[in-house]
Amino acid sequence: MRRMRTRRPRGRGDTGLALVEVLISTGLLVTLAAGLASVFLLVARAQVVARHRTVALMLAVDQMERLRALIAAGAGPGAGADRLDHAGRRVGVETPDAAGATFERHWRVRPASRVDGVLAVEVVVTPLGQGRPGAGVAPPGGARLASLVRAP
Repeated sequence: MRRMRTRRPRGRGDTGLALVEVLISTGLLVTLAAGLASVFLLVARAQVVARHRTVALMLAVDQMERLRALIAAGAGPGAGADRLDHAGRRVGVETPDAAGATFERHWRVRPASRVDGVLAVEVVVTPLGQGRPGAGVAPPGGARLASLVRAP
């Protein structure tokens, strides 16, 4: 037996369908690309904050170790601040100009409340341009260390 072939009539409907498919797929591709671009921007910002936080933590630990050594040598309560570049070098030591500074570091050593012979040491490192953090809060991209040290 012979099979009968059915012929579809050629008309305008077949050619327009391909164009609609191309437009829909292009729209989906553009939407996905825009979503991926926003994810890449978020990741880039997170990397900058993480890098600043890592450098700030290293600068805070460095200052904490210096203060502990000074306390062990007999230094008492005090406070101070300095500005540092991204490599941890002090900026504006000889001049008040702090051009090139990336971080601001504040520290204080005070007697611990209700404990004789113990000093409370606090170091806060803040990326410049973010203002001073509130009490007990490390800023985004910054670091805060606190420690109790027995005075000699």
